[in-house]
Amino acid sequence: MFQIVVTLCVFDRRLNILLRILYIMAVGVNLKEDMLHKMP
Repeated sequence: MFQIVVTLCVFDRRLNILLRILYIMAVGVNLKEDMLHKMP
């Protein structure tokens, strides 16, 4: 039982990092598009 909890915690942490990276990438793409639209 304890091992399952530890595995879930590790998986949750990895998922958290992955979601953060995806979020940063999405924000970066949005910022890049905004910059391109604002350029004359």
